[in-house]
Amino acid sequence: MGSTRGKRRSSGGTLARIVRAATVEFAEKGFDGARVEAIAKRAGVNKAALYYHVGNKKALYERVILNVVGAAAVRLDEKLSGTSRADEMLRTYVRVLMQTFDEHPEMPRIIMREMASGGSHLPEAFLKGVSGILDRLAKILDAGRKEGVFEEVMPLVVHLMVVGAAAISRHMPARLKSMLRAASHLGGTGGERLMGEVAGEIERLVIKAVSASKARPGG
Repeated sequence: MGSTRGKRRSSGGTLARIVRAATVEFAEKGFDGARVEAIAKRAGVNKAALYYHVGNKKALYERVILNVVGAAAVRLDEKLSGTSRADEMLRTYVRVLMQTFDEHPEMPRIIMREMASGGSHLPEAFLKGVSGILDRLAKILDAGRKEGVFEEVMPLVVHLMVVGAAAISRHMPARLKSMLRAASHLGGTGGERLMGEVAGEIERLVIKAVSASKARPGG
């Protein structure tokens, strides 16, 4: 039995390495430019092992993308279950998406490549996953409207505000980040602090954008 558990751990570790290697490869070269041989080499396995654990390149690409969407959906459900106020739920929504990009920094590049190519390789399961996340946001915004703290707004637009700002801020070249640190007077080791302040500002601006006029300062 112990041997069986050991094999499962080994298999899980191999799969994790493959998915990680594929994530980097797809972010750097896109779906069309990525090569299974290169992914296998990055993961330290042969092509036969890659096909055994995942399947072909299309299946691997789908796993990479759904790995991120699925993690975001699970975390949203966990975090949202602990609060009932609409404004705090929306803050949680923003924080979870920001955290997702922090943990999967290659994802913005993958999505940007897809947007530039018309989303031709996005799996149907990804669209369903994003639709589920948008459903959660729609319920939050509807609850806020009923509470009188939010205006009636389009969930998709709010989602794009968060995702767009998060993707761009997390995907900034190192040189630009350095310039922004200087402009923000954050000092030489202010990279993480800068990103933290960006996250907080995104959260603040999203809340301000959807708040009902009577809930705004001076409203």
